[in-house]
Amino acid sequence: VVCLTLYRHVGEGLVRMGPNNERQPGLAESWDVSEDGLTYTFHIRDAKWSNGDPVTANDFAFTFKTLLNPETGAPYSYLGYLIKGGEAYNSGKGSVEDLGIEVKDEKTLVITLERPADYFLDVCAFGVFYPVNEKFYNSVGAENYGKDADKILYCGPFVIESWEHEVGLVLKKNPNYWIADIVKIGGIDM
Repeated sequence: VVCLTLYRHVGEGLVRMGPNNERQPGLAESWDVSEDGLTYTFHIRDAKWSNGDPVTANDFAFTFKTLLNPETGAPYSYLGYLIKGGEAYNSGKGSVEDLGIEVKDEKTLVITLERPADYFLDVCAFGVFYPVNEKFYNSVGAENYGKDADKILYCGPFVIESWEHEVGLVLKKNPNYWIADIVKIGGIDM
């Protein structure tokens, strides 16, 4: 729970939950849902990672595929079973190519579901669906990613300024956050 609370401060998903748990656009400025409720087309806003790289549709596709990769062993992988081919891929009975994940272009991500699920947008607000910058992930290595403040990129309202393991963290405002102007505090001690 602590990790997910922290992640809400340093990351953001396609969708975010507002003060009354209402869905709000997050890193997707909008989305379209097909009439049959199976296909979600997300339009990624002009947002940046804490290193200045643009947030892209590929960042989300990489995240979803990594979550469902059986070699990852992600405890929340079952949330990705909503995605077409997700359970089959995660259980070793399908392939990554069969997943209902398509990057149309840098700013357009299309997700096809196994079956209609009105709550899919709510799931997209959960931390395991926050994007990961593939280039950065590969540069630090899967075994090191997220282990220290400099081993993660941030796309949320804060970045980790310092991290003393087993003691605490200091967060500071992320100047690259797409709505940094609404963040009213300069930092958080956790």
